[in-house]
Amino acid sequence: MAHIVSAAWKCALSTYDIDAAVRLPTSPFCNFEHDYIVSPSVGGRTKAVVSTIVTPAADMENEFLPALVIAVRGSASKVDHMVNANSRARTAFEYDGRSIDAHSGFMNSAEALEDVFAERIRLYVQRRRSNAHIIFTGHSAGGAVATLLFLRRLLGSGSAPDARLSCITFGAPPVVSQALNFEELAPRRPLGLCLNIINEFDVVSRADRPYILSLVNMMRSLYGQPAIPDDVDITRDADDSPRSGAANAQQTSGSENIWPLPPPMYHHVGSRVLLLTRLDDDGRVCLKACEVPKDVFQQLLFCRVEVHRRACYSDRMQRLEKRELSA
Repeated sequence: MAHIVSAAWKCALSTYDIDAAVRLPTSPFCNFEHDYIVSPSVGGRTKAVVSTIVTPAADMENEFLPALVIAVRGSASKVDHMVNANSRARTAFEYDGRSIDAHSGFMNSAEALEDVFAERIRLYVQRRRSNAHIIFTGHSAGGAVATLLFLRRLLGSGSAPDARLSCITFGAPPVVSQALNFEELAPRRPLGLCLNIINEFDVVSRADRPYILSLVNMMRSLYGQPAIPDDVDITRDADDSPRSGAANAQQTSGSENIWPLPPPMYHHVGSRVLLLTRLDDDGRVCLKACEVPKDVFQQLLFCRVEVHRRACYSDRMQRLEKRELSA
């Protein structure tokens, strides 16, 4: 699994330099073949995307390869950040008799890319004929859009119903209004991986409106300033009853060392895999990974920007590829 996660990261990283994307990533474990490139639109609705065919290296086997990897670029301009700020919820999917909302800006981007990549997927499946595997990936906002493209394909009734689908994101923000059980989403179609790779303390991985407002109010509380109220009721309890994020953040926890966080507005899809660095017994920095349940993750206070940077994810993916992962 480490090699396919590393390959997905290399594809995600290639989207930040479209001109260089034709040079293709390299790996001792797999080969990369150029498939298609989409340039970003001036208005920001269409994000840059690079699709790559990844195959195992000679004499190597990988249960997840070959695959068509569709990588969406994260924020790279002021216009991109304006799209990200359009965080209002809008109806995106129907699942199990329920309406599922999603982040408006990211959903608009996913819709803009849908037709192009429906055709790329159709051509790839036609070429493979059987055992086709499609992987959606991206870093930051690109991971959010990749998640929604993955869900549209998974829950839709479009072409290639027999293709195996995976989604591997890096430092992506949450995007859907309900916590979805990945295994139950499409029980009759082949599924691969659904992983949210997150560096410990990465603020973007928790970034929705109630959480950011809670961080602001936490800082204001340190200086004796009143909390900024949330004038839009957008958060929900586990029982789906509406609740004010500002009011929840002002609850007293009984401990001065605990800042109570509001219920999230949006959730990730699939497993959250946290990458942590710790000192071992010899004082060396080692990389660890652990899967974090939803109810635990939404209690974590992440507020660092540095660990969200591509360089930080690249360093940890290189260590993962070399199997420098401690138990």
